[in-house]
Amino acid sequence: MGKKFDLAIIGAGISGLTLAYYLKKKGVNVCLIEKSTKAGGVIQTKKINGFICEEGPNTIVLNNNAIINLINDLKIDQKIVISNSQIKNKFFLHKNKIIRFPNSIMNFITTPLFNFYSKCKILYGLIIFKNRKHKTIYNFFNSNFGKQFHDNLIEPFLNGIYAGDTKKMILEYSLPSLFRIIKKNKSLLYYLLKSKKKTKRETISFKDGNKTLIEKLKKENYNNSYYSHEIKNITQNNNKYKIYTKNKECFICNKIVSTISIDKLMELINHEAKYIKKPNLYNPIDVFHFSYNSIESHKIPKGFGLLSKRTEKKTFLGILFSSSIFPHVSPKNKELITILSGGEKQNYLINKDIDILGQIIKKEIKELFKLDKLKLINKKRWVNAIPKYNHEIKNIRKEVTHIEKKYNNLHIIGNFYNGVSVSSCIELAKKMSEKIN
Repeated sequence: MGKKFDLAIIGAGISGLTLAYYLKKKGVNVCLIEKSTKAGGVIQTKKINGFICEEGPNTIVLNNNAIINLINDLKIDQKIVISNSQIKNKFFLHKNKIIRFPNSIMNFITTPLFNFYSKCKILYGLIIFKNRKHKTIYNFFNSNFGKQFHDNLIEPFLNGIYAGDTKKMILEYSLPSLFRIIKKNKSLLYYLLKSKKKTKRETISFKDGNKTLIEKLKKENYNNSYYSHEIKNITQNNNKYKIYTKNKECFICNKIVSTISIDKLMELINHEAKYIKKPNLYNPIDVFHFSYNSIESHKIPKGFGLLSKRTEKKTFLGILFSSSIFPHVSPKNKELITILSGGEKQNYLINKDIDILGQIIKKEIKELFKLDKLKLINKKRWVNAIPKYNHEIKNIRKEVTHIEKKYNNLHIIGNFYNGVSVSSCIELAKKMSEKIN
């Protein structure tokens, strides 16, 4: 005999934790099964000598009602820290020089990111899309706005979000809001003006880091959670599911919601893929945290961070000015920066020793900002960090639909399916909780 529940959730990342929380509130007899000893998935916070180091998402954007309502429901709104107003300043590395993102007409006219011809093409593209049928990010922006716009702005910007290859990334899934505007035959200028009219979206963290959200959800789900329970296989018989773990436990339930990657789920249910061809569906990322003395803070611009493009030939994808965004993350007289490295175009770096890689990046950062002292205080390697929103995403969605039809009462959600941000995952989990009786 095994432990009996109405529903089992596989995976205690932000999606699984949120779903379990709302289902429990509805009175559903639910269990949460996680193979790791920790909750939160990639949302992990470390406190090191007074520094608050985020190993996953560094910020949370309050851009939908689901995330706002969840924070209020959990009564952690008093622990929110709102980002510094300087985060509107974003920078790009261009010909080894730090260039501010052109966020005004005057800055656009004077920016060295684009030559005169490119600026004319960009302005024309804002009003008229020459070609709306391109599927990839690269083809769409290159065709409508020119190669410089793609190479110097779009590619590094999306590398900072997805760490992907824009020549493979699908516009419809990577930038869904823009895609919807295109389908309505509206211009990009219309899209930008409409976005400005929307309510201001706060960028936040918490006094003790983003783990505050995870720890509160974990506490709310404490009595129905099973950590260090790696699943061996899942069987279905007579409309009942049996989940067998490697530590020889069995969970019996009527329904399952999986929040883990679809390739791992297919192994557990012994499902032969019908649409998915490539097993590697995620991009790898290495995260490094460096500290430096506040006396040198004038050497690093105040803002959100800096993005590097491929032609700069740097080992890092981007730099977050962590203590500029949230001053509370570093102790007195110290500053903190977070470096992201890897991604699809630099996936070979995952095979490099992370300590050696850290030293290479340290040298690059010191030279770039001319810092006298820079100390590596933390490092984290994520082999499967961010889903690839490339051509395979369509096949993934087909596979999800196929599995949900084949296996009654088996549902699938997660960041590989409908957005990588914390708020998107929470919104999807909330919607799933409303669908389940």
